[in-house]
Amino acid sequence: MKLLIVLILAIVFLVNPISAQNTQNHSWQPEWQNPILIKVGIGKSPNQKVPYCKDCLLDTDYEFLPLKTYLIPLNSTSYELADISIQYKESEFRIDLNYSSLKLKDSEWYPKQIIDIQDVVYEKGKPFLPIKVYAAQVNASGQMRLVEKVDFKLQPKPFVHKSQKSQRTYVANSVLSSGLFYKLGVIDNGVYKITRNQMAQMGFDVNTIDPRNIKIYGNGGKMLPQPNSVPIYDDLYENAIYVQGEEDGKFDNDDFILFYGESPHIINWDTTGCVEKHIINIYSDSTFYFITVGNSPGKRISSRNSEPNEGTLVNTCTTLQWIEEEQNNLLQTGRLWVGPIFDFVTSRDYSFPINNIVPNTNLTVRTRVFTRGGAQSSWTLSHNGNAISNIIASPVNVFSPDMLYASNTYNCVTISQSQIGNTLNLNLRHNKNLNSVGWLDFIEIEYEQQLKHYGNSYVFRIDPTGLVTVNLEGSNNLWIWDITNGQDPVLQQTNYNGTIHSFNLQATKNQFVSFHPNQVVSPILIHRVDNQNLHALDWAEYLIITPIELRSAAEQLAQLHRTKYQRKVHVVNVHEIFNEFGGGRRDVTAIRNFIKMFYDRAAGNPEQAPKWVLLFGDGHHDPKNRVSGVNYIPTYQSRESLNPPFSFVSDDYFTFLDDNEGNWGEPSEIHFSDVAIGRLPVENLEDAQNVVNKILHYANSNQTLGDWRNKILFVGDVKLGV
Repeated sequence: MKLLIVLILAIVFLVNPISAQNTQNHSWQPEWQNPILIKVGIGKSPNQKVPYCKDCLLDTDYEFLPLKTYLIPLNSTSYELADISIQYKESEFRIDLNYSSLKLKDSEWYPKQIIDIQDVVYEKGKPFLPIKVYAAQVNASGQMRLVEKVDFKLQPKPFVHKSQKSQRTYVANSVLSSGLFYKLGVIDNGVYKITRNQMAQMGFDVNTIDPRNIKIYGNGGKMLPQPNSVPIYDDLYENAIYVQGEEDGKFDNDDFILFYGESPHIINWDTTGCVEKHIINIYSDSTFYFITVGNSPGKRISSRNSEPNEGTLVNTCTTLQWIEEEQNNLLQTGRLWVGPIFDFVTSRDYSFPINNIVPNTNLTVRTRVFTRGGAQSSWTLSHNGNAISNIIASPVNVFSPDMLYASNTYNCVTISQSQIGNTLNLNLRHNKNLNSVGWLDFIEIEYEQQLKHYGNSYVFRIDPTGLVTVNLEGSNNLWIWDITNGQDPVLQQTNYNGTIHSFNLQATKNQFVSFHPNQVVSPILIHRVDNQNLHALDWAEYLIITPIELRSAAEQLAQLHRTKYQRKVHVVNVHEIFNEFGGGRRDVTAIRNFIKMFYDRAAGNPEQAPKWVLLFGDGHHDPKNRVSGVNYIPTYQSRESLNPPFSFVSDDYFTFLDDNEGNWGEPSEIHFSDVAIGRLPVENLEDAQNVVNKILHYANSNQTLGDWRNKILFVGDVKLGV
């Protein structure tokens, strides 16, 4: 696994900031130096001599191309290329492109244009326009031509500068700051029930509480969005709930609480093609809620009557099921986790319950498999013993450590409803070729379902929009909630004719749940939550984030900075961050959002913005702790998981705090760190104390003085195999 580091030093030493004016004229004559020897491409490619010029960078995509970068500060004007003049010099450089991913046509040069104006980037709220100027080009044969001189003109164009003031607002105090709170967990979409006995088990005095003041907080199930521009809940959001028998102000034996709980995994119904529609939460398999009894009435679900007029009849819906067993991370890097290996065991059975499939329709089966082998192999998907799909798997280079580790293959196939009973029985077989091995990523099925209630909670989605009439088959005592907004359910009133619940509404792809109040399940009772209030913290220069197990050592380090360097320091429990900023989950973006709160509150004032962040504790590649090892503070993992040179772990993600940052698209979306960050990867209190003792010794003892303090060692990373 590689550590990707964003060096702000690059801005200082290797990037040329220039002032924003009107039309700008630029001229550059590269100062060519002796060639350098580097590995070009991947695999077993030999080292090659490539051209190099003074103060040049090497391209991140194709390392044999030197370039210079301009960084133009912007105000109300940005720039576009107006004119360019290039003089080339003779060159004998020829690059062997056989191992490079760059593929060109015979007459084509790369890059086509040596001036590359990129997207606007922000650093500490200030916009900059990056411009790459390439000093060389290469053609399909590998012949290189070098730039002797380039003159180019930039002309202004309108630019709307986003305010440094963040779009997010923050409460002064967390809801967790006072009162008794208990943490609950759910794993599936559905309505959940809490009884009087369970409230007593959680520590509430059921004989004296006023049930009208019962409140449940939670931010839903899906992962926090990476882009800072996406709106999110600040702190914990109060959900609308139902409390049976609360009107008399007493919580009697037969009284109960109902709330809607969301699965941590979601469905993207807008996805098309032969790819999965389900989205696995990579950080948690549970969604968490927090229950308390406040001093004021809690939020309750509202009721909605049926529209007076009928509309388009809806009596079916599309349903989705999947199996995705996250058991193996093939290279111990990145976000991808796959199911069991198909090696000595080459065949496995999978089954899905089929409920109320619409007659004369087809069921779609989607699969994705990963295969590692030096020759082409295949997979066979069968239904009831009959092959329904042959899946061809591409080979990979198994002899090079920096090549793609395994190929991935999507497959779609349909099965007629007439061939399906109450259970869909599938078999997946890997047809090994030589020493090939494979892994199943997922099997997903989708079919059209009649609207008939079944199970504890039946969740269904209305696809048509506009005025519709929904007919749901079920018994008389069935309740229906509109859960389009899962945190604010609405009780849907219906007309019942003995078998069908019918209602009219102006639909906007609404989602509903039907249930019997006496048949729903209870949430998992996890633990009592101590009061906390990170939102009330004042500004600080230095944030130390640590687990409670290491806090005593972290406090000693903080005290050093407070007393010796007069810095304002906060030591923060990482689990409290997950509660207030992650809805109770170990989502790495919660840590980023916590740091961003301090950054946003500074509102561009550098004196009150955080300058340093220390992650005090080790972490590894598995946020769900499926593997052994200490994982006090989880790490940010790249989306890429199977291509070693492009898969990475980085704490820099926590420092991308401007509103237009955070997505960090791979491989080359530019972000700038807005705060310095480091990590002490200590695994226990003894290690932590030893490290802190050394730091205290270095800071306080004259014996440690010496010229070594003025020496810096830079450690760089290159592709494997060099």
